[in-house]
Amino acid sequence: MAFRDGKNTCVLCDQNPAPPIPTLDDLRLSIVPAGTIDGANTDFTTPEEFVQETNIVIRVYRNGQRETLGGDYTVSESGGAGTGYDTVSFIPPAIPKTGEVIRVDYFAA
Repeated sequence: MAFRDGKNTCVLCDQNPAPPIPTLDDLRLSIVPAGTIDGANTDFTTPEEFVQETNIVIRVYRNGQRETLGGDYTVSESGGAGTGYDTVSFIPPAIPKTGEVIRVDYFAA
C-alpha cells in the first residue's frame, strides 16, 4: 500500500514524489507584469515563476476582462524548457494597446 506523508513524499512505493501543492501563501493576485503596453509588444514577464499545470494556470486580465489561454495569450519559460514559467505572450488581436491595464493572478512556483 502506498500513501503520501505530510511532505507529499510517496511512502512505501517506487514512485517519485508528486509536485508540491500550492498553498494560499503562494497565491499572487493583481500583479502587474513587466512589459511595455504599446500595441506592438506581445511579451510580459511576471516578477517570479508561476505554476502552470493542468488544473492550476495563470489568469490574465486586460482592462479587467479575463483573457483566454490559447486564444488570447500563451505562456512560456523565458530561459528555455525546464527553467520555470514566467512569460505571458499575447496573440493578435489581443495585444495590449497604449492605455490598457494588464494584471495577472497566479500561484508562485
